[in-house]
Amino acid sequence: MDHLSSQIREGLQNGDLVYYLGRACRLCVTHSVWKRVSLESDVLHVALAHDADGERVRRLIDEWFVRRAREDLPHCFAEVLARHGWRLRHVRVPLVMRAPDRPLGLRLTVRPMRSRWGSCSVDGHVTLNAELVRLPHRLVEYVAVHELCHLVHHNHSAAFYFQVACCLPDWRQRRAELKAVALGKARGKT
Repeated sequence: MDHLSSQIREGLQNGDLVYYLGRACRLCVTHSVWKRVSLESDVLHVALAHDADGERVRRLIDEWFVRRAREDLPHCFAEVLARHGWRLRHVRVPLVMRAPDRPLGLRLTVRPMRSRWGSCSVDGHVTLNAELVRLPHRLVEYVAVHELCHLVHHNHSAAFYFQVACCLPDWRQRRAELKAVALGKARGKT
């Protein structure tokens, strides 16, 4: 996991590795009048006018990752909810996503966060860190389960971790892997 914590440095250059959903992607930076980021196979193509400016490359890629996170993480969260939601008893809100015709339920927000991988309020508002889109799916699943379990126990008690273990028996290993990814260092803020 060391590669994930050092992924974002001062800037990124052509040939560097970046990670998308835990998969290594080679960075291909080209000169263009149009700014664009696209993923083809395992190559992340970045086109911009100042292709030698690693800081601009990093900013453009960060923006792309946030957009991808807002598209991909809700699907991951819905999968986790479908797979593990039945194990959660005595939740404070219905285990369905809010919709215009369904005002009660879970509300999901994906945004960049500085110090947390996720959070959950007592009224069912789950927030996931956009940086999760760089991690393997098993770690995204751990964070989503962790936050869903807060709907039963809004603390980190033994009962809370028993609930997490009911969903993910290997939660300790996943938590250790996640802790190996230094969130502050991954963003270049030591």
